[in-house]
Amino acid sequence: MKRLSNKMLVGLLSTYLFSYQAMSDVVVSITSMTPEVCENVATKNAECTGRPYGIFSLSRSGSLAQALTVNLVNQSAAKIGTYINPIPTSITFAANQNNYYLRVTPIDDEVGRGTKSIELSVADSEDYTVSANRTAFMQLNDDDPFVSQFQGYVIDNENAELVGGWAFSSWESNYYKDNYAYVQGNGGESSIKWNLNVPHSGDYRLYTLLPDSGTQRVTDAKYVIQHSQGTDEYYVDQTIEEGGKWHYIGTHHFDQYLGGAVTLSNASTTSSSNSFFIADAIRIAPVQNIVDNTQSIKLGNWHSSTAKNNYYGEDYEYISTELGGTASSVWQPNMPASGDYQVLYWLPDGDSTRLSDAKVTVKHAAGETQYNIDQTQTNQGQWLTLGTHQFLGGLSGSVTLSNDNSSGSKNAIADAFRFDLLSVNEAAFNVALNANTSADSVTEPYAANNVVDGVVSNDSRWLSDTSTTQHWLELDLKESFTIQCAAIHNGYNNEPGIYNFALQYKSNGSWLDIPGTSVSGNDSNVVMIEFDNIVTTSKVRLMSTDTQRLKIKEIEIYNNSGECPLSSQLAGPPEIYLNQSGFNINESKRFTAPTVANGTAFNLINASDDQIVFSGTVQNNIGDFSSVNLVTSGTEYYIQIGDIRSVDFSIGYFWNEKVSYQNAVDFMASSRCYFGSHPSCQTGIAWRDAHQFSFEIPTLVAQYLSNPSAYDRMPNKVDYQTVYNGTDYGSNLIGTPDSNAPDVVKLMHFAINLYKKTGVNHPLFKEQIAFFLHAYPDIANYISAADYQVMLNYMSEDLWSNPSRNIRGWYENTVASYTGDLFQTYTQIGTGKGSFPPGHSIMPNLLMYEVALREGMPEVTVQRFLNTAIAQTNEIINNVDWLDPTTTKGQRMSEHVTMEGLAYFMRVYPQFAPAGLQQKIEQWSDVVISRSSNLWDFRKYGDGANEWVIPDFNEPGNVVGLPAAIYAAIQVLDDANQITRLREIATAHFDAMFGRNPTGRHFSYKGPSEFQGVEFGWYSRHDGLGKLNDVIAVIDGSPKPQHYPYNPNAGNVGWTEGWIAFNTAWNSSLAYSAFDKTTIQVLDQSFISELSNIANLAQKIGIELVAPLNFNYVQAETGNVIIETSGGDREVLEVTEISQNSNKFRGLISLSNSPAVANDGVIQVNSGDTVHISYGLSYFKREVVYQEAQGQLNLQ
Repeated sequence: MKRLSNKMLVGLLSTYLFSYQAMSDVVVSITSMTPEVCENVATKNAECTGRPYGIFSLSRSGSLAQALTVNLVNQSAAKIGTYINPIPTSITFAANQNNYYLRVTPIDDEVGRGTKSIELSVADSEDYTVSANRTAFMQLNDDDPFVSQFQGYVIDNENAELVGGWAFSSWESNYYKDNYAYVQGNGGESSIKWNLNVPHSGDYRLYTLLPDSGTQRVTDAKYVIQHSQGTDEYYVDQTIEEGGKWHYIGTHHFDQYLGGAVTLSNASTTSSSNSFFIADAIRIAPVQNIVDNTQSIKLGNWHSSTAKNNYYGEDYEYISTELGGTASSVWQPNMPASGDYQVLYWLPDGDSTRLSDAKVTVKHAAGETQYNIDQTQTNQGQWLTLGTHQFLGGLSGSVTLSNDNSSGSKNAIADAFRFDLLSVNEAAFNVALNANTSADSVTEPYAANNVVDGVVSNDSRWLSDTSTTQHWLELDLKESFTIQCAAIHNGYNNEPGIYNFALQYKSNGSWLDIPGTSVSGNDSNVVMIEFDNIVTTSKVRLMSTDTQRLKIKEIEIYNNSGECPLSSQLAGPPEIYLNQSGFNINESKRFTAPTVANGTAFNLINASDDQIVFSGTVQNNIGDFSSVNLVTSGTEYYIQIGDIRSVDFSIGYFWNEKVSYQNAVDFMASSRCYFGSHPSCQTGIAWRDAHQFSFEIPTLVAQYLSNPSAYDRMPNKVDYQTVYNGTDYGSNLIGTPDSNAPDVVKLMHFAINLYKKTGVNHPLFKEQIAFFLHAYPDIANYISAADYQVMLNYMSEDLWSNPSRNIRGWYENTVASYTGDLFQTYTQIGTGKGSFPPGHSIMPNLLMYEVALREGMPEVTVQRFLNTAIAQTNEIINNVDWLDPTTTKGQRMSEHVTMEGLAYFMRVYPQFAPAGLQQKIEQWSDVVISRSSNLWDFRKYGDGANEWVIPDFNEPGNVVGLPAAIYAAIQVLDDANQITRLREIATAHFDAMFGRNPTGRHFSYKGPSEFQGVEFGWYSRHDGLGKLNDVIAVIDGSPKPQHYPYNPNAGNVGWTEGWIAFNTAWNSSLAYSAFDKTTIQVLDQSFISELSNIANLAQKIGIELVAPLNFNYVQAETGNVIIETSGGDREVLEVTEISQNSNKFRGLISLSNSPAVANDGVIQVNSGDTVHISYGLSYFKREVVYQEAQGQLNLQ
């Protein structure tokens, strides 16, 4: 894939399957909906707080492929513009839209004028037929104040689809409107279906209403809810005595265009055949987008209060104001769609101690808008309007209240904000679908109209003839559109089908070139072209100067109703799913072919000469070519199965590390607060949108310790600074790191700097500092002893045991109550947010145990750290059930923390490890293996057929973090078969990030431009509070439940947003993977035989290192091995790659039986000395140990 020009995007286009009918076949109707009746606002948790308003529902049947404008006639008795807000004279259905909701609202003038009658009709037109339902009426109650939000609607039984023997009755009381429906018997032959349509995609609550209880009602009426994520079942006991109440039947996500339905049938397994099923009304209401103060993100010392009346929710909060105050409270809504939102706020009763001009900043799509709110007023419990702004979908917007005040000490009040969606921003749509076509020539049966049928395939394409004259293809769009971009699908398999072409449009009878559409030398199967200027036309022509046959699969022309699709949004599903970038030599190499039958042959082919280098067969939709370990440089390969061809990929030593290491470090540098790619620092301390459970320092430490030579030799990109916008962020530490320090070390210092300045006391932040303190001896060349001492003094035993955790913590409501005392045994486990993984304190306490020993702390303190780790490990052994997915994959990107701690204890301190720890790790491994037996080698969330991913959350961090947990566990396992399969699964999860997943996409939106060899990136991206769009290698998204086990057309569903916590999980996997791959041997000086003993202490020995250090396949690289003796000698031996492209690094060093002299290039060995030859540092050290005895060294 390549960018053909500044205005062209390349990708594969997803399949659209729409049919065309003449517009005269379109039937339009109009009805009115009964608005939801709002509940009492005094309850504080009301689902709506305004007055109901009217909704006219217009629907069309027949062709949906084209946009359609419908004219309206207003025959209302009410004075439009005086009592009622203006009603439009026409509305427009977007392409593929079959319902349109038109709100009718009283003018919000604080004057109630009683009930007003509204009558609206659909005008006749040649473009559509008006159904019998051409006029609708409603009664609108003008009883200001009015809240302008879609509040929901009710579908009565009379407006539902009834099948079978239903009858209507009004015998029992408290039914909805005129009657209710009933049917007797439990055979399942009768059903009623309430169809649901929503004005925008999002979450909605559903309720059913029943009349008063009668005799012989069913106790298990099954309501089946069809929504955008599947179906759910709710059982309702219809024998309730009190009717007229709305009974909750769940919250579900509904799509704006797909809608949904509720179906009730007379099927029962427990009720008798004489029982009655009752069907009345269904109510659907959007989940209100309210962010209370308890959910806001606070900086500063805010205080909870309930002293004043009419607060929202549980309480409100206040803080003293001051000139230049830096405290703030940030409300961050999760917007269901991009569009215009009304922002409202809620305050408790005020008084003169409050601010009359509280500074509130609304961050929206167009920038920021500041408001001053008078908090002295008494609002008597109601929502007040702040303003209307456009917001992007997701978490990009916010409202911030500051305690900055120039008029003296007052109190700033933080309560609730509400965000009401008023209108949704539409996307561009393809106006070429089902256009009329003509061409210069055709090769039958590949007709020209195949290019506008919505199908991208070899079977549905246009072939011109083989003449050498200019070829052309004309599209008649049937009506005039303003168009802005086009996608040209072409070729056969991976070969282009058109090389040189341009697009033209017809204007006033003449063909003119569309600016910016000329393409020369195309080498891709699809070209996405964004026009330099939009044009308005009804006819478009493709012109080509190619002198061979054209092969065009589909042409799409997009109007300007929204943004042009991006190449990553348009990519269609492949048929072979694998790591698009490449595979490591000597490791698992597997692909998934979901549509290929068992036993089907596949070939691995050299892309440079198309020669077969390996053949195999597909088994259970998986192809395996792990035995292929070709050592080449610059050669790519592909998989061929019949006519199906994969993307090209590489095979090389440490390929995954080669394409990942620098990106991983660059991400951490660019996503920092203040000094990264963006100067902001929302919801973070050292990294943007980072939290206490982002684990930045532990993963940076792990990266460096696991492969120090790789990070030592990386370019120094981090320009270490401490002053931003006049604030010195280094004032709490003595100095700055050495300018030659590796970037990962500079980033560690950057973090402890800000943690210390902020005064963090949250247990998870304290744990991060423990990793730095433990690692300090290995980074002492770069960070001063004075800075280390500052942090050591800060992380005192008193702070470690301090129960307070009030300084900087986010999403605390996702964990049961706990304290900051790290000597306690935590029994709490966090949710799928990833905020509190089980056993998180095990490894930090063991690290502090070692720091305490090293620093000579009192024995009671030393033992206290160890005892806590033992107790916490016992808690995991005895009370955490790995079969419960909330304890494993359910911990999202933080899962790796649990196994890292357990495995560290077992590997480093087996003598202290509690009984059962080894078995606990083995059991975890068994669960991973059992849940990974599928066509993706993907560790599922649970054992159920549909339990693939974490419910409700974007989970790429879990996928890329699982290898860390697996490689940690492997270090203490003994079963060779278990280890082999676990390594296979770990590799599969790296591969998943690079495209071996049901979407066929890399998890990074910018993957094609930032990861070598990647062709298809994630569908979309979201800047979020972290401002990560411009950061390299941000991990944006991963497959959702709708994609599994194989649904290639699910598309861009669910939430997508990059997060620092996803990338740090990946960092940890890179570190533990390096540790697993690293080996070190001592050989004779000819590098032939391993030396189990060395009898001659005056000879040379050979040291061979295998580690992820070969990142340049045309240049021999180096690494450093450390040799230390108990007699005081320390040597650093440079080992060199044995060729330009190898996994082995070798060096020679001499032995001498003489007094120790450090750094002289000779290992001095004396009587009784122990010799340690190692690579990696601390708990990532791989070493060979010899013991001197009677004049020779013996391998230990």
